[in-house]
Amino acid sequence: MPRYQVEAEFDCPECSSEVATTVPVPEPNYAAEDGSDMTVFGDTYASCPGCGTEFHFSAWSGPHSCSLEFPDYPDRKVRVGTPSYSSDEWENYATPESPYEIFVQSDAQLTEVLEEQGSPFDGADLINRMVFAHYIGALEAYLADTLLNAVETNERVFTKLLTSDDELRREKVGLVEVAKNPDWIKNRIRTYLRDVRWHNLAKADALYKVALDIDLFKILGTGKERLFVAVQRRHDCVHRNGFDVSGNRLTVFTAGYVRDLAKLVRRLVEGIHERMELAKVELPF
Repeated sequence: MPRYQVEAEFDCPECSSEVATTVPVPEPNYAAEDGSDMTVFGDTYASCPGCGTEFHFSAWSGPHSCSLEFPDYPDRKVRVGTPSYSSDEWENYATPESPYEIFVQSDAQLTEVLEEQGSPFDGADLINRMVFAHYIGALEAYLADTLLNAVETNERVFTKLLTSDDELRREKVGLVEVAKNPDWIKNRIRTYLRDVRWHNLAKADALYKVALDIDLFKILGTGKERLFVAVQRRHDCVHRNGFDVSGNRLTVFTAGYVRDLAKLVRRLVEGIHERMELAKVELPF
């Protein structure tokens, strides 16, 4: 089932990092006769991927516009786009049987591209930046598909996520709607997981902890902060063509830097995979 949402950007009041995320907002009142009466007020929540703090927002949303405010930080501005419905295409999405094997294949291809076409020392090289960004994308795909597979194939994981995740517990649905569509809850969880921005490491860690008892940050160890920084730099590569928010060109993407990032991503994926395989034996999973 699609949800109404908006892309938002703000500076985190806690850690001052720049946040770009998707925030669910109230659906407009389409039954209103006057267009001005379609705007709806409500509360919503979003987390900072840098420090993991969840923030409360006041939201006003209509068919073509939206505004968000921090009730607790009235001087802090939130920049928003145009609200829209999330895609419901994920209801029919078939997750790959082995997200791990797909990651391994992607890893091999990215390594080959970096070694054959990348620049050893040019930290602003286009190929280096592309490989760097794709590693973050490959990690996101692995995190999403791995948890989705677990939720769909293991009742214990499904129940833990449904009863422990704050956003899912706040979900309201009528009995009539469930009766009309017995798969409503399953489809809602599928859409919810697909709408997660998996580069939001704090959110990913929270989901893996409640559903799978896997601590992503424990696997990363001292590499946690480096991956947080890499995620922000990837945002600059994708959305600012390699420049930071101040307009400075980023020149850190040497081949050595990209290799180090690849090792860090592998550490996380391998750590999750090992724990998932062990769980299959012990639970059985």
